[in-house]
Amino acid sequence: MMLIRRKIRPLLVVAVAAAFAVLAAQAARGASPAAVEGTITVQTFPGPLASLVADAIKVFEQRYPKAHVKLTTITNEQWRASAPTILASKDAPDVAFVQVDSRVYPSLVVNNVLRPLDDVWKKLNLGKLYPQSTVQAYTASDGKHYAVNNDVVWAPVVYYNKDIFKKAGVQAPQGRVATMAEWYRMTDAIKKAGYDPLVLGGQTFPFGHLVDALLATSATPAQFKAYMTNWRKGSDSRVKYSDPAFQRVLQTIVDWNKHGIFTNGFVSNTMEQGDALFMSGKVAMDQGGSWTAGIARSQKPSFGFGWFLYPPVRTAQPARFQVYAGNAWTIPVRAKNPDLARTFIEFLISKQTEETITPKYLIPSRSDVSPTKLKQLDPLVKQQLTSIPKFGATGLWGDTVPPELGAESTYALLQGLITGSETPQSVGAKLDTILRNLQQGKK
Repeated sequence: MMLIRRKIRPLLVVAVAAAFAVLAAQAARGASPAAVEGTITVQTFPGPLASLVADAIKVFEQRYPKAHVKLTTITNEQWRASAPTILASKDAPDVAFVQVDSRVYPSLVVNNVLRPLDDVWKKLNLGKLYPQSTVQAYTASDGKHYAVNNDVVWAPVVYYNKDIFKKAGVQAPQGRVATMAEWYRMTDAIKKAGYDPLVLGGQTFPFGHLVDALLATSATPAQFKAYMTNWRKGSDSRVKYSDPAFQRVLQTIVDWNKHGIFTNGFVSNTMEQGDALFMSGKVAMDQGGSWTAGIARSQKPSFGFGWFLYPPVRTAQPARFQVYAGNAWTIPVRAKNPDLARTFIEFLISKQTEETITPKYLIPSRSDVSPTKLKQLDPLVKQQLTSIPKFGATGLWGDTVPPELGAESTYALLQGLITGSETPQSVGAKLDTILRNLQQGKK
């Protein structure tokens, strides 16, 4: 438990009394619960986040009878494509879920779409409650904070159908697949039993998460760090995407496809479509994240399921968990009721909410809560959480590099590997060109 406290609690955690947290925030503004009134709209992703907000709304409206909160949802893919437009429009939600990483969020800050939340940070002492890495990520170049961290997730995680594994005579690995040879033995047996081995959302970010996992096991720690940082202007790093470390990743994806490991047509699937195919019982494994267990459990599948991490590209570097702390709440500049929006955000990340509601769906971000408060977590997520000290953790390459290098560009190139329009060498060359342009300050 000591190792968990030192390495995990700074990344996640939860804690104690909502009434007091909210009342204290209101008292600081000179307002009483009776004076808190009005209507706001909260926009977030469907699934665990929407369920979390729905539960929070019930408690919030009981505490403030004159306040009303409307919940709307937008898919991850829709958000990444249209967030700048939606959040800058006259119909912007009062509270918006955002992802604080190198993709959409920087443009929202630069274009003054979001309101500073420094008063919330100061009031709740978030600079002390978040790990320093989170504080740095959430501090804009102007020194201000435009969002507050809600939870911590990790990806990718492979979930498997226990019934299919039993029919195929496959013994599930304990936590992670030890070697690529073992992976091929598993998937060969699954195919022989008449099932497709693996589904993932190949249309967008899940495909990128596969690259994240393989890269962390193909590159040395120094190389992996360079891939995460060498895109910055002025970098003279010699690590490239045409190098063996990244080429092995791309070739592995090609090999898996030739070997029949992926479901047919997976490159056109969204994450939700991939999850649905897995839940239908037709595919043995589904690539998801720490959030997937709760979604799957809520659908009451006809089969039991477990989890493990992918095999390593190089056996000497087994898979690690890849942690993401970008899930956040913000208030658009064009929010119609920013004062009530602030009150609701303070409630969402109060100790009480982080302790009593958030753990039902996600890992809370605050570091001031005992691990015993995480008892509401899905059992599989608990297993993953307690495995992090043993397996280790790192960041996600695709969520760290700029979108022109990771996300949007890479999805199309990866899909080209599957359709045959790209090769590992052509993808590496194109990414090298983007890398050089970023290093030289070109767009």
